[in-house]
Amino acid sequence: MPTRTQCEQICRFPGQIKHGNTIHPPKDHYLVGERIFYYCDKGYNLNNENILECKNESIWSKSKPFCKKD
Repeated sequence: MPTRTQCEQICRFPGQIKHGNTIHPPKDHYLVGERIFYYCDKGYNLNNENILECKNESIWSKSKPFCKKD
């Protein structure tokens, strides 16, 4: 009986942020529903929410945030 191949949708890592990092070590790709948590170094604040979620069609829920000096 032939097996059915199913392609999984993935999101590529959107990249590190200047003056910040991710809470968990970054991966090359993320499955739908997986999240990335960003934070800023001391003396900086995020301009946006710190959580990005991989959505259908291999897109992230939001743009990657950036850190602004206090």
